[in-house]
Amino acid sequence: QKHILKYLMYCERKSCMNKNEKIGELYKELRLARGLKLKNIATKKLTVSQLSKFERGQSMLSADRFLLAISGLNMNFAEFAHAMDDYQPNRLTTFADKLFTIFISQDVEGFKKFLEEKDEDRTIYDFIERIIIKNNIKSIEKEYEISFSEIERLTQYFYSIENWTAYELYVFGATVSLYSTLDLVFLGKVCCERSKKFRQLDSYVKQYRSTLANLISVLISRNELVYINFFITELENDLRYSDLFEHATLNFFKLYLEYQESAVKDKKRIIQHLQAIRTLGCTELAASFEENFNQWIKKI
Repeated sequence: QKHILKYLMYCERKSCMNKNEKIGELYKELRLARGLKLKNIATKKLTVSQLSKFERGQSMLSADRFLLAISGLNMNFAEFAHAMDDYQPNRLTTFADKLFTIFISQDVEGFKKFLEEKDEDRTIYDFIERIIIKNNIKSIEKEYEISFSEIERLTQYFYSIENWTAYELYVFGATVSLYSTLDLVFLGKVCCERSKKFRQLDSYVKQYRSTLANLISVLISRNELVYINFFITELENDLRYSDLFEHATLNFFKLYLEYQESAVKDKKRIIQHLQAIRTLGCTELAASFEENFNQWIKKI
């Protein structure tokens, strides 16, 4: 839905003939690179004549016909939109990459400077990005405050979206620490329910799993173990045998629960799990798990 809207806005904004030609030329370039003729793509709803006029910039296709044309190239709309943007990263990717770079260095002043670059209320997305940046500041400066009204506005945004895209998953995963435990659990279940329609997309599922892992980690850090089994089951149901990182994360959570439920607090199985991860060459992941484990038991 988001990508279709982007296409329609793009067509409206770039309606002059030379821009139409640019989109058509890009489509033709991608078609020829795949060795396809117009007749190979044409259907009952999309004729050779319509495709030909589109490629020459003489007319634009309606949204449904454009999706058919993209599908005929064995591409999805996100891939075509990326090509249309000269293969440059989109806003979310650019934002997330910069955020991660600052987070790795734990640069509070870098976060605050990043925050100043964002208009406070130009769009809902500017507001959301500000909240994510503020939450990262708060992770370093514990006394840093985020107002209840800001959290409430973000919560209402989530409830207003009937089907969550990867964007909502990313935002929720990046802000899970902001909510009370009951709100977090309730929003987590909303996330599971409203993400069902997109879970056939590999890139989407990857973000979904990451969000669930963040949610489970926060619940464990609060020692709210009674709520965790539901989300562990959700995470486990979406895994395939090839998802090694996700399996390692899931098993770490399970071993921690086993450790807490045991009368004898034996770290042996957790230590063995961390060593197995290191053997695979994932030393940073093992170190992250070990740090989380030590923090969790220290709080308890």
